[in-house]
Amino acid sequence: STTLFDRVRRRIGLVRTAVLGLCLVATGLGSVGLARNSLTSFGLAAALYQLGKPLYAPTVPTLLLQCVPPDKRGLAMGID
Repeated sequence: STTLFDRVRRRIGLVRTAVLGLCLVATGLGSVGLARNSLTSFGLAAALYQLGKPLYAPTVPTLLLQCVPPDKRGLAMGID
């Protein structure tokens, strides 16, 4: 997952990586609810979720740290 995150982040940037990851997670979760009696549909929805999660999960703390002054970063990460 780290390799995927680094490749995508370098190519499209940190914010777009977070947005792409969240879109994949949202689509995957929404599709799970629509996958009625179809193991294939459920599997594809779960795959979308699993592709999106490692894209957005590391970006949230990184973006948060960019918005917080250096002397408050420990507090911000403790709250996150």
